[in-house]
Amino acid sequence: MSELKLDEETKKSLIGLMPFSQEATTEFTPEIFKKLDIGEEFKPVFTQRSFTRKERNEMRAGAMTFRGSDVFKYARISVVGWRNLYDLATGNEIEFSADKDKGASKELFGLISDEIAAELFNNASKISGLLSAEKMGLRSSPQSTPE
Repeated sequence: MSELKLDEETKKSLIGLMPFSQEATTEFTPEIFKKLDIGEEFKPVFTQRSFTRKERNEMRAGAMTFRGSDVFKYARISVVGWRNLYDLATGNEIEFSADKDKGASKELFGLISDEIAAELFNNASKISGLLSAEKMGLRSSPQSTPE
């Protein structure tokens, strides 16, 4: 086997095309925050895992009946951490808390906007090797309240 390792730039180019270990995580900042003229310390960074084989199969099987609440659910379970996520009312950082089964706390993740949840879903789908929501014929916006 080759001793060659992929550099970070090459890895980014190959996301969605090459396998991504289910034990691994990746950090993701939604595009909207990258465009804002604010300090890096105020741009949320989400730690995400790829979807399991079971989760991918569930999504593929339900692609034609996938709803906005499904996008929110799968985005939530892919998030295993975050930093720099602030409550605008209090100005305080929102500390990550995991749900008892998997992913982010349902209560805390329910505070996340639909736009950000959609980006998180799309990123998790991409690293999991799934077609994008648009290619699967799904809306990329949850347009529904979380579970």
